Amino acid sequence: MKSFITTNQIPAPAPILARGKKPKLLDIDPLELARQFTILENRMYQRINPTEALKRARAQKTDVMDNIGTVIQTSNRVSI
Repeated sequence: MKSFITTNQIPAPAPILARGKKPKLLDIDPLELARQFTILENRMYQRINPTEALKRARAQKTDVMDNIGTVIQTSNRVSI
């Protein structure tokens, strides 16, 4: 069976570093913040395998901490 998902790894661009020893959130370039969140979410999504998604769809409980639960929990934390 042929996979439809490609796993070509494209190297990330050089980071846009904030200045100072301990930068605050507003010191971080918005493009870099968005880039880092995208990289984080991409890595989490890559950990989800098809059987895990099927098991989750059939499960009665939604409080299971699997890779899908990690994606949901992280998304909730970021959006608050």
